[in-house]
Amino acid sequence: MAAADVLPPEPEDRVLGASTADQVLERWHGFLAESSQLLKAQLDPPALQRRLPARRQLLNPEAEAGSVESASSRLHLASTPLGRVVYSLAASVQEARRCIRAAPELYRAVAVFGEARGVSPDEDSLQTPPELLVEFAQLLPQLRAMRQLLRRVEAVAVNLLRQLAGQQAMQASQGLQGLTRQPLRPVLDVLSELLLLPVHLDGLALENGRLRRTFASYSWIVTQASTPGSALPEVPQAAALKQELQEAAALVQGDAFQICLANICQGAAQEKLEGIREHFLAYFRGRLEEEPCGPVAASQLWLPREALVPWVCCFVLHVRLFTRGRDEVKLLGEAWKMHKKSPSVVLYGRVVWCLGDFVQSYLPELVAEANLKKELEDLSNLRLKQAERLDDGSFIQELKEAPGCGGEDMASI
Repeated sequence: MAAADVLPPEPEDRVLGASTADQVLERWHGFLAESSQLLKAQLDPPALQRRLPARRQLLNPEAEAGSVESASSRLHLASTPLGRVVYSLAASVQEARRCIRAAPELYRAVAVFGEARGVSPDEDSLQTPPELLVEFAQLLPQLRAMRQLLRRVEAVAVNLLRQLAGQQAMQASQGLQGLTRQPLRPVLDVLSELLLLPVHLDGLALENGRLRRTFASYSWIVTQASTPGSALPEVPQAAALKQELQEAAALVQGDAFQICLANICQGAAQEKLEGIREHFLAYFRGRLEEEPCGPVAASQLWLPREALVPWVCCFVLHVRLFTRGRDEVKLLGEAWKMHKKSPSVVLYGRVVWCLGDFVQSYLPELVAEANLKKELEDLSNLRLKQAERLDDGSFIQELKEAPGCGGEDMASI
């Protein structure tokens, strides 16, 4: 028997960092499957029916009769205000899905940066190895593509908010029927998942110390080379390269989510969003009242751990968009009470942020209003405990078994 028949096949995609993080994200995508199917069923554009080949319709007239009738009814619906609202939301949701599908390939370049070099004894030295500088120069196109992707994320998020506000205003003025019973949940699920993209990028950047050190060295070299009278040789198109590095600084330093929040709020500042505030609150409350299997448990509020990550991201955007009130303070207090003992924000790799750390970074005023400041004073120890619980000791075991890391010194850990 050949060796290839004995050994298990190598996985096509290597697991990035702790496998637990990827499993959490996988469970979250599974959790959204039901909402995605519902959205697809409700927001299916009639253009798909019009694209059916004429030959297929001629060969199968009986099979196509039902679809033709369905297309006719949908075309009639598209001429109504309700239909236009639904189809515009469908287009924005599809664009959001494209952004979500395009993100992993771009993020992988950041996740594996510097791994080909392996562990180096002079890793913490002030001098950056030339190999890393060359690798960072090759990474610049990916960073440029990431900035373009984040701009798309911001535009799609603003468009979703604008359309939701327009739908609510039209419903209030014309009394539209059909969008009254939790119609926005699939759309808000997609918006929450869309907001995860900059958070994942922040996690990769914060985890990869080599990337940040190499970026600092590369920026210093470009700055010195573009200075008149410098001893370094002149870099071609140094001004354009310097400008590109300034734009990439926010991504490398882990500020992508902060910038996305600011740009989304700025883009939606001219919109009248107060009409959808109650929809957001109902969505947050509904998500808090769910069990892993899906049924509502009104007596015991709970939220699946993997669903808490996008919940928090969308909640932060909600607080930035609207004036803080008692409802937001109460929701934050309940979420913290339920999940302060659970690892909640899991990024690629081994970066773990608990719920308190996340809201303290992005919503410090709301933390003070919710009287959580004292509980969050010892947040660093809580974060370490959560990371240890999530990792289940596997990271420490890897350090002990890794060659040249001083396994005998790790015995006390």
